[in-house]
Amino acid sequence: EKPPENLEDLKRHVSSLFKEAASYSEKTWGGDVHFALGVLHNIDQNFDKALYHFAEALKFSSGRRVANLWNKIGATLANSGRSAAALLAYQQTLAMRPNYPRAWTNLGVAHANLAISFSSDQVEPALRCYLTALVLNPAATHLWYYVRSAVIALGKFDWLGLAENRDLKGLVSAMPPDVAIPKGVDELLRDGTGRKPEDDATLLRKISQIIS
Repeated sequence: EKPPENLEDLKRHVSSLFKEAASYSEKTWGGDVHFALGVLHNIDQNFDKALYHFAEALKFSSGRRVANLWNKIGATLANSGRSAAALLAYQQTLAMRPNYPRAWTNLGVAHANLAISFSSDQVEPALRCYLTALVLNPAATHLWYYVRSAVIALGKFDWLGLAENRDLKGLVSAMPPDVAIPKGVDELLRDGTGRKPEDDATLLRKISQIIS
């Protein structure tokens, strides 16, 4: 068989192979195949198809894989401009895996996008998420750009020096008492996020109602 000659043909060929594999043994390979197809459709910006395949992959998944899939669903929704729905997906991820810094970052970005489009009261939750991600992963220095932007958007110019100096402890201490930021991984693992995971099918229906 002649190999595909360009990237688009190659992606179509790979997609057809995945679908063929799933048809032979969906129970065994269905989750992996749907995940791979979701990634391929995301690359092509076919976001609705990507959402379909990630949702199908949930049926075959358990444990940490489910949390990771919800993070993928959140990212797909966010990339397609549906940040309000993305919040639900990221919150589901963190209810299952509260010590996942990337999901905290993604949740913060979703809040920030809503702040730009709809309501400035989303900025403080965004900052809380960025700081939580930094508590979990201090090496993620790129987050300080997001922190600085959020501090400026809040008008907290007295915090700007803390952000410029990357003073995580100082910023966490400066946050209002009602804005709880965990002191470390152990606290998050012990207390979680205060939110229980929802049934996957129920949450997918809620998301569908938001984006339809």
